[in-house]
Amino acid sequence: AATLNFSVIPSTMRPTLSRAVFPCCAQLRSERVSTPPAPAVARRRELLDIAADLWDEGGPEALTLAAIGERADLTAPSLYTYFPSKSAIVAALQREALEVLAQVAREAVGSWQAPADAEPQAVALARLVAFSDLTMSGPAKYPREFGLQQRLMANPGLQDLDDAAGVLPAALGALTVPVQLIDQAVRAGALGDAGAGASADSGDSSMVRAVRWLAALNGVLATDSLPVGVPADGHTMGRLLSGDLLRGWGANPERLTEAVALADDWKIR
Repeated sequence: AATLNFSVIPSTMRPTLSRAVFPCCAQLRSERVSTPPAPAVARRRELLDIAADLWDEGGPEALTLAAIGERADLTAPSLYTYFPSKSAIVAALQREALEVLAQVAREAVGSWQAPADAEPQAVALARLVAFSDLTMSGPAKYPREFGLQQRLMANPGLQDLDDAAGVLPAALGALTVPVQLIDQAVRAGALGDAGAGASADSGDSSMVRAVRWLAALNGVLATDSLPVGVPADGHTMGRLLSGDLLRGWGANPERLTEAVALADDWKIR
């Protein structure tokens, strides 16, 4: 059974990751967060739900403080006690979306159980193939969370620097699953090692591999919205891309074929 060890991401990697995943997070600032009373928490939850509905209905342009206040029957000064700006609301929505997607990934990994006689390298690769499939199914299964990420990647200026920095811990948490799956595959001998002494911010560490992999998969997902000219659907292209990457990282083609069959079996279950 796969186990996930949620270790602390090395501090030396955080600036690199912030620039790679969220360009607006080039500088990190810590802030002290106090716990609001229960009624305030409930009201904040209501406002976030309204904000998410507005985003779904009309995208970032429809998400304004005035529109939220109108639906919630709140004056501007009252609304500002919960969220001082549109940027703060967008950051809160993104943080929640990343936390949902990370939890989905953790639960999925726990369900990917292989037969006792399965070849360990094939099992490790199968979990990577299954994770790729899970990512590619995201827009259909979790349209709100995935749609939010896609729109924010296309519109990075929607968040102020401080608000975007507050999202980074959730982004790192979402990356933990693919990073640890890659690490497991390396330990099983299914993938080549990043090299002796490779650090978290080196060019071929598991963290950097995960960032490059997810960035590429998100690019494939974007092609699904193109009206013409794409030779295959996103799922097929995602499988092809992940296969190419895994072979490039040292996966044995025969073991990868076994892994694809095992990942398909997990999907049927």
